[in-house]
Amino acid sequence: MNTTGVTPRSAGALAYSFPQYTKAEAAADRVLHLVALPVAVAEVTWLVLAAVPTGGIAQPIGRVVYGCGLIGMPTASAAYSLSHPGRIPWDLPNVVTQDPRYNTR
Repeated sequence: MNTTGVTPRSAGALAYSFPQYTKAEAAADRVLHLVALPVAVAEVTWLVLAAVPTGGIAQPIGRVVYGCGLIGMPTASAAYSLSHPGRIPWDLPNVVTQDPRYNTR
């Protein structure tokens, strides 16, 4: 795997590259996320249901907000880790400055 995430480009500038995972790393990532997402949903369900008997509304609402973050974390991780490199220019300021229409120097 490319651990730095950065590859050199001409003239000493830096370009960010998508990490290259081995098949074993990709398989481990898939298994981890396939286990983590349902576990997170089960944990949040238990967390919210455990707050219902308290009688108040603030505690269940707080737990739902916390639960959204708890589920969002492995979801965002899965979206990044299991996706393939796209054609989006991540170095947008550099793209704009190299375009002759925007280069005023």
